[in-house]
Amino acid sequence: TGFTARVNTFPTVAIDHKNRISVAWSDRLRDSGGTCRAEGQSRIVLSTSTNGAQSWSGPVVVDAGNGVGHQITPSLTYGGGAMLLLWKDLRETYLGSGFYGGGPPSPLAP
Repeated sequence: TGFTARVNTFPTVAIDHKNRISVAWSDRLRDSGGTCRAEGQSRIVLSTSTNGAQSWSGPVVVDAGNGVGHQITPSLTYGGGAMLLLWKDLRETYLGSGFYGGGPPSPLAP
C-alpha cells in the first residue's frame, strides 16, 4: 500500500530588514490552464512584496526538482541578515523522513 497523509497547507511569512514581505506555501503543480494536475506533486512556492503588500511577485517554485513526493510544511524566517526557508520533502523517502531546505537566493537576495 502507498503512504497517504492529509496536510494543512498554512502559509509562512517573514519580513526582512528592508521591509520586504515573503510568503511561502505548499502548492500543487498545475497545468498551463491553472488546473491542478491529477498527478501533481506539491512544491514549495514563494511570493514577495516590496511595497507593503500592495502587490506581490508571481509565485516561484523554490525547488522544482524531479521525483515523486510532496514538499510540505514550509517554515520561513529572517535573522542575522539572511532569510531561511525550510520544508519537509517527501521525495527522498517512502515514509517521508528527513528535512531538506534551500532554494535560489534571487527572490530573497539583499
